[in-house]
Amino acid sequence: MRQLGAWDNDYTLSQQVNAAWQAGFIDVPCPYGDIGHLVKFYDQNSSSIGEIYLCNIRVEQLQDISEKDAIAEGASARAAFANLWISIYGENSWRVNPWVWVIEFRRINNEQ
Repeated sequence: MRQLGAWDNDYTLSQQVNAAWQAGFIDVPCPYGDIGHLVKFYDQNSSSIGEIYLCNIRVEQLQDISEKDAIAEGASARAAFANLWISIYGENSWRVNPWVWVIEFRRINNEQ
């Protein structure tokens, strides 16, 4: 993006890559669906327990998570989210700072 003169130093790399993805310059579909889709979710026994409505989708690097988003993930702070991530995926998974799909959704029903 720098070579094309499209780089803006006032934005993070994640913000610029997300803007390019949103504009269609990066042609990688989100594997979880598109904004407006309804997606079933399941319990540990693979029984459908409801649906979620995908409200927003963006791409960013893992360590660019905001305090607000960390709280939405169930952590009271970014550091707590990092600890939770490491406990699930391992120390190296945080250190490599992978690109992740950030999906905002709302639960629309409960089939139980």
